[in-house]
Amino acid sequence: MMNLNVCCTFVSAASVQEFFPFLGEVTSEKVNIRAGQSVNFENLCFVNNGDKLVVLERDYSWYKVMLPEKADNFISSKYVELIESDFGEIVGDHVNIRSKSNTSSSIVGQLVRGDKVVILSEEEGFYKIYPHKNSFGWIADEYIKFTSKDISKYKRTLSDEKERELLLKRQEEERIAEELKSIVTIAGVIQVQEDIELDGLIFKIVADDSSVYYIKGFNDVLGGFVNKKVKVEGKVDQNSRQIVSFPIVNALKFQLEL
Repeated sequence: MMNLNVCCTFVSAASVQEFFPFLGEVTSEKVNIRAGQSVNFENLCFVNNGDKLVVLERDYSWYKVMLPEKADNFISSKYVELIESDFGEIVGDHVNIRSKSNTSSSIVGQLVRGDKVVILSEEEGFYKIYPHKNSFGWIADEYIKFTSKDISKYKRTLSDEKERELLLKRQEEERIAEELKSIVTIAGVIQVQEDIELDGLIFKIVADDSSVYYIKGFNDVLGGFVNKKVKVEGKVDQNSRQIVSFPIVNALKFQLEL
């Protein structure tokens, strides 16, 4: 009879070659994400079965993960300059993100000058902020299974989105301000302009300082105000002097001066 010696090798999950970052899925209920790779560190939040996490690296039996939006993040308010009531810019170098609103709590990330944060509340000299993409926690590897190498849809970028929203808002405010700069109010006498080649420009206003403007708009109404003093508000066409003798005002409103 032949004896076969069979050697069985068991490979632990930790010994399998892993590639970071990857998208992981939580496999149990009420699992702690902690401020460090030990049960002695503060709990930052709970995650539950089916929750997705971006896994960044391994340290023995612990995974370093990007903090989900339910996690606690605090930052000293003295290093934040408010842009809006719920949005600020970091004005210090190597500013610590902490797990609690005190300097003895664990550091879970760092920010540098110019980084932006979304502010949730204020307490005792600290801002509680929406978890920044540069803040991290740790979770026991037994509660995570690999899902995908594509993490693009799960990168939290709320501060980036808020910054973009504010940029668009500022651009719109600047555009409106520029438009308002070009709006003028002219008080003068309405007259019929005599150059028949100027299509649509039937009336002009001779201002109190003797300057002259062609008026574009309200033609069906202005005929009743010829040789009367009015106040016209409108936007000056800056390029009109290249085409006609006097600037053109695109009338927005007018009123009779008594």
